[in-house]
Amino acid sequence: MTEKIKIAHVITRLIKGGAQKVCLDLVKNLDREKYDITLIYGPETGSEGSLIKEAVSSGVRLVKVDELVREVSLFNDIAAFFRLLSIFKKERFEIVHLHTSKAGLVGAYAARLAGVPVVIYSSHGHIFGKNARIKGLPTHFLWFFHILRKAASGLADKIIALTPEDKEEQVALRLASHDKFKVIYNAVDFSVFSRGKISDLGKLRDLLGIGNNDYPILGTVSRLSAEKGLDYLIGAVPEIKKKFPDVKLFFVGDGPERQNLEAKARSLGLENSVRFLGFRDNLPHLLSIVDIFVLPSLYEAMGIAIAEAMAMGIPVVATRVGGVPGIIEDGREGILVEPADSHQLADAIVRLSHNGELMRALGERGYEKARKLFSMDKMIKETESLYQELIKAKKKV
Repeated sequence: MTEKIKIAHVITRLIKGGAQKVCLDLVKNLDREKYDITLIYGPETGSEGSLIKEAVSSGVRLVKVDELVREVSLFNDIAAFFRLLSIFKKERFEIVHLHTSKAGLVGAYAARLAGVPVVIYSSHGHIFGKNARIKGLPTHFLWFFHILRKAASGLADKIIALTPEDKEEQVALRLASHDKFKVIYNAVDFSVFSRGKISDLGKLRDLLGIGNNDYPILGTVSRLSAEKGLDYLIGAVPEIKKKFPDVKLFFVGDGPERQNLEAKARSLGLENSVRFLGFRDNLPHLLSIVDIFVLPSLYEAMGIAIAEAMAMGIPVVATRVGGVPGIIEDGREGILVEPADSHQLADAIVRLSHNGELMRALGERGYEKARKLFSMDKMIKETESLYQELIKAKKKV
């Protein structure tokens, strides 16, 4: 029997976020006959939910590194580097697959110093686009983080981009050269997110107070953080209400901006129009009652939530940022608007709400595209193919 290839996946927080979901999808679905998988992760912080139970149920070996935190911390970052270096040397992994910026930077240096043959980096986004501004991060610090991110990219054998547009944007930002990238779309679990699978929604509609009224139900699924641009979506609601007074907007998710977003909704008198539902286990059911899915991100590598909405056959309004145009063609699977613009969001939502035929067409084409691009088998096959390609190349050297 062929000896299994030892792989470590490394990520900071196992919160309920898109990058974390993709990381878990990989460790759960990679061929256990070929790969011996370890998931290394940092401590959870904040109110953004936990995927620890799901990680435990995956059956892979888990290793927690308490110093591997998302926030910049010289003490913790140095300590995390030495912890990872020790783990990598002891375990002698053949592949280290790094997820998100902090794990990418600290992990790449540790993996190279430990002599790991193959290092792969999935950034799951970046903060260097013209609209990508992290709250509390001074603009003049960006050059420093750009240098660090470029260094992490340089240490990797391959960088996984989520769409061709995501790849081209990173190349244009000089984060790495074309030959460093491999495009692999994130996957959607079609056994969970698929149109027509959800029935008997009357009770849920009653619980949410929407009954069977004929007005647009808007929904978004997101970490409630500044880079998601959610305040601009709330800002669009008063304009939408001029045409649809009973419009409802549901936020699913949690995060550091929740209180600020709730305060903005109250200041605009939108208590009866905007609802914050927090984390929900019945996400497919909630999406089934949504007429239009909206994601107003200021930057986005791909947007797994968009892909899940497409899999449900829901028309999408999203911002023209990062890799989003790689999965949504304006006017074909959804409507794209410029970021940080409440007026454009309102206009697109009103225009779509007035045109049931267009909504159905966008939803249908989105569904077909999702089935083509976002299958779990496709993501796993392409990832495993990359693993095998890089391992073989190292053995030839």
